[in-house]
Amino acid sequence: MKLDAEDLANASPAEPEKHPLIAALLRGLVNGDWRDDELNRVLDTYARLSRKRRAKPGTGAYLDVRKAHGDHKTDKIVIVDKRILSTGEDAAGAPESNRIALVHYIAHRPVSEARLFLETEKAKIDPLSFKVNYALRLWVEAMHPAKGIPDRRRKLRSWKVRKNEADHLMEFFEGKTLRDIHLDTGREYYAARMAGKLAKGVGDPENLKDSPIKHELYALREVLDWFVHRKDLTRSPSSFDMPDFIDTETPFFTYEEMMHLLWACLGYDANADWTRTAKIPTETSRWLVRFFVLYFLTGTRYDAGSLLVWGFNDDVGCIDHANGVIWRNGRFAVRSQSKPKRRSDLIPYMMEVVRRWFKVDVELGAKHGYDPLYVIHDKNGRPPKNLRNLINDALKRSGADMSSHKAKHAGVTLLAYMGCPVAEIAEHFGNEVESLQKHYLHINWDKIERKIAKRIPLEGMKFNDLGINSPKPLDRKNAAILKADLRAKGRL
Repeated sequence: MKLDAEDLANASPAEPEKHPLIAALLRGLVNGDWRDDELNRVLDTYARLSRKRRAKPGTGAYLDVRKAHGDHKTDKIVIVDKRILSTGEDAAGAPESNRIALVHYIAHRPVSEARLFLETEKAKIDPLSFKVNYALRLWVEAMHPAKGIPDRRRKLRSWKVRKNEADHLMEFFEGKTLRDIHLDTGREYYAARMAGKLAKGVGDPENLKDSPIKHELYALREVLDWFVHRKDLTRSPSSFDMPDFIDTETPFFTYEEMMHLLWACLGYDANADWTRTAKIPTETSRWLVRFFVLYFLTGTRYDAGSLLVWGFNDDVGCIDHANGVIWRNGRFAVRSQSKPKRRSDLIPYMMEVVRRWFKVDVELGAKHGYDPLYVIHDKNGRPPKNLRNLINDALKRSGADMSSHKAKHAGVTLLAYMGCPVAEIAEHFGNEVESLQKHYLHINWDKIERKIAKRIPLEGMKFNDLGINSPKPLDRKNAAILKADLRAKGRL
């Protein structure tokens, strides 16, 4: 690129980007087609020009060039502001930073406008020249929940997970542009991440898990699509294939384990040959059973299930027992707005159960002098104290793993084994069909759909029907005894 330094120095500063020589300079910065000797000459020229324009006191910072010396082996662009010299990090280092600084000083544009100018011109000339890590950084910044927004703490937790995914991606894509993404990028990333985990001794080599890598690659697809639309690029990076991930089954309680868990709510202990080792107060066993049955047959998680109220409520999670509907977080609750299916119809059997529960609560309220409000409550009608510890104690007595969420997986799985189609289960559990198909890999959904005529209809389903096709079904005699015990105590 041929530019005369003296002509540049004498160019009119009024609208510098309109001057033909300076316009050529700016295009050169966008294209990155400066030779080293030319760029050094231009930097030096504009350092002098910058000092001239900002010679008067209080007129702002100016651009200068710090010559290579000592440990600094290359020239650096620096900013002098009120006689304080910057370290050069603000204006030097990555090539993009140099160019932003130059546009900022040459064209009299604010830094934000300088960046926008460079990106807009760059997107027009070569849309695939953007660095992948730049797209990732922009995405992380854009997704950060601002202070003062509703439900920020929960959103911040989710954002930290996404940021961690972006950090792993940045390690692999250091120095790479959108043009470097190709069909095998996903497989190459997978291989590099797995090799890195093994080298660091993370995880069991005999039982490797790749679910974090799967989430990272899906995040990369999301970021690239977001960036193309954000910058209005005329070309998109190449798509890439996903690697063959390790199939892992979603853990779930079998029917036998689910019944053992309900027994444990009454004080029976699997570790003591199912003798009653704990005296559980009636009011405690009542809400323990309710908690796990709600998890089992509605998929309602711990945070929502523990604070459900009776009737219809706009602001908190509720069970509309009259109409057989559950709102897990309330119609207008902040958390509810982000849920695709926050409202679900209860399965017919569960409708019968919650109506019996409400009838029991009305009788208890009349006896103890309170209006029935909370679905899960202590003897005074208030949310139970020490809730999590009592739930964990019941899980421990049942001999099950310490994970109440497996109760939801049990409900989805056992309903599927009964022949219930995925669309119906998704509706009753508040999930998307695609989510169930993606995560419940141990269920052959296609086979269930083909045998739809032989399924047990939900309209006539009873609790015992869930155990018909379950692995390790519970002995019918024991199941009948437990069912009668729970029914007699008003639990089911």
